[in-house]
Amino acid sequence: MGQRGPGASKLRAVAGLAHKPDDSGQALLAFAELQQPKAAPQPWEADGLTRAEKVIAFVESLPITKGFGAGERVQLIAFQRQWIEAIYGEDGDGRRRVRTGLLSVARGQGKTVLAAMLCLAHLVGPECEQRGECYSAAATKDQSALIFAEMEAIIFETPWIAARVNVQRFHKQIEDMQTGSKFRALASDGASVHGLASSFVVCDELAQWKKRELFDVLRTSMGKRKEPLMLVIGTQSPYPENLMSELVDYSDRVNGGEIEDPSFHGVVYAVPEDADPYDPANWALANPALGVFVSKEQIADEAKRAKRMPTFEPAFLNLHCNMRVDAEPKAINPAEWQACGQAVDLEALRGRPCYGGLDLSSVRDLSALVLYFPEDGGAVLPCWGGRLPTASQCARVSALQDSIKGAARGANYPHRHGYVCQSASKRDPRSARKRDPLSSMARRSRNAPCAARGVGRAEPD
Repeated sequence: MGQRGPGASKLRAVAGLAHKPDDSGQALLAFAELQQPKAAPQPWEADGLTRAEKVIAFVESLPITKGFGAGERVQLIAFQRQWIEAIYGEDGDGRRRVRTGLLSVARGQGKTVLAAMLCLAHLVGPECEQRGECYSAAATKDQSALIFAEMEAIIFETPWIAARVNVQRFHKQIEDMQTGSKFRALASDGASVHGLASSFVVCDELAQWKKRELFDVLRTSMGKRKEPLMLVIGTQSPYPENLMSELVDYSDRVNGGEIEDPSFHGVVYAVPEDADPYDPANWALANPALGVFVSKEQIADEAKRAKRMPTFEPAFLNLHCNMRVDAEPKAINPAEWQACGQAVDLEALRGRPCYGGLDLSSVRDLSALVLYFPEDGGAVLPCWGGRLPTASQCARVSALQDSIKGAARGANYPHRHGYVCQSASKRDPRSARKRDPLSSMARRSRNAPCAARGVGRAEPD
């Protein structure tokens, strides 16, 4: 939607309200309690305000378009105000110190709406500059369009902004007709973009990005501006090599005093690893807007569901507790897997009932022998997994396979078909053998790691 096309008439109608006089000669405004005409002084233009206070005044002059408080003006809560004050703080020369800002919180904390309002602050508000370039970037095209959609909704309810911008819905672009500044939504899975001169960038849900090319392009493009700013928002990634994890770890080092970097400011709201994520007292650690943007009852319902169904637990820990846990359910619970790393007293298991499970390798996988002791709640002991077996183990496995084949096909079957199922001690790795196309056990026998096949030296019993 631009100055022509679908929706253009709605944009012009909203913009016209900023200048249309009524019977009393005063400006007639749509949503009069929310907006002011351009002719009137804007709240952030008051004298004596710091740079951060101007940004806060601009944000709080905008309308809430959906959800909690829809139809009212924005009222920043404590953690949002503190983050903005730190990001837009000035040095002795009146310049913004921070060039990269990080905000990691659980989902539902108003990250996307706040990012959209800060985009508008740099596009048409107190942080705008001549021919500025503002970008929102996300993992996919649909994700990157979320910030654009929030900006568009705010513009439709703010006549003075609608009067000066051109919104192009198809291209996900917004242009300020007064300064020539532009906003554009980008996706990390889209075409490469080079030649940019970014003045303001928001990286939304960086943990979901599959590659870092767009991040590096946007970050390096800021060198062409005097006071550029990149903001990264989203929940944590479960992987330490992820871009989001790198920034979170860097933030911890900066905040801990290990690194001095005034150009970086990061805040991470998360339930600590040593805290109980199911304790309601800890939920506010990852949800600073608990009770404002997200209800405590909703978090409680998600916690109960995660306790009852283990497949829901990873998503609860990552999305609602902002813990470094993969939100995708796994076949084996990672916590249960880690609990299996404790030492086992082998002497205590001597003489107890035991069940063994043997999985022989095929081509590229490993062989494994696992012993299960059902007493005392059960104990699982992996005895042979990727470890080179002894000569006697190879011989016993080979003899077992011989007996199985003999029972199924007759004792003379291997000899009739030209395949000699030799014991491990008599195999010659250099001799040519005729493959048995019918016996999977024979194929597994040949592929099982064995010293006699030249894999390595067998260990004595």
